Amino acid sequence: MYKLLKNEFVKFSNSYIYYLSFFAMLLPLVLSIIIWYLRRDSFTTSNMYHWDRLINSLQLFYSLFLGAIIPSFIAVFAVFYEFQEKTLHNLLTMPYSRTQILLAKIISSCSIIILINIAVWIIAVIFGLLLGFDNSVNVIFAKTMKLLLPNLATVLFVPIMIFLTLSFRSFLHGMVLTVVCSVMNFALLYKDSAFLFPWSIPSNIYFILDGRVTTDFIYPVTSALIVFALFLFLSIITFRKMDVSR
Repeated sequence: MYKLLKNEFVKFSNSYIYYLSFFAMLLPLVLSIIIWYLRRDSFTTSNMYHWDRLINSLQLFYSLFLGAIIPSFIAVFAVFYEFQEKTLHNLLTMPYSRTQILLAKIISSCSIIILINIAVWIIAVIFGLLLGFDNSVNVIFAKTMKLLLPNLATVLFVPIMIFLTLSFRSFLHGMVLTVVCSVMNFALLYKDSAFLFPWSIPSNIYFILDGRVTTDFIYPVTSALIVFALFLFLSIITFRKMDVSR
């Protein structure tokens, strides 16, 4: 299993996907920091120069749009790469079961998404401190968790996208669905039951942490775990029954 995981990370590191995903996640943060720095006087006068406003502006990009697209992009690539490069048959000749091969792809995709989001979170904390925000550890942790936790929840899209890519053997289906569902998410932003729609779970977690909806935190977490487990199971079944000769 270690060799499988290593191979997956090597594929990502040798492709543009990893770097493109990281810079795409970093871009909203950098743009926000520049805007905040240039407008710091007006923000200070309007009592907007603090962690809450910065995190809120970042979540407009992450939880509502990029947060679903980038993880989906990474997950789709993990499988579509094998179809595109016609390496799936060679992969299956390795002394591992199809379940192990698929789990390696899911684990590596989730790991990369988690690492990217942790890196973005660390950079956001550093920039916030450079902007002169409250440097109390308790305040920083409480405020920035509203950025990190919703973003980490986007790993739930990994098995969904892998299942769709295996089913259609296409890059397009999963990405189109993600974009459409991300747009649909806008209609559910402040709904207490938004956690029932997978693409609304990250934003629902943010709004719960921010106190804008009254749903108990356990509901979106449970929903995310159920969705992840369901599509993990469907992906394994699909891959085990797939005819790779086609």
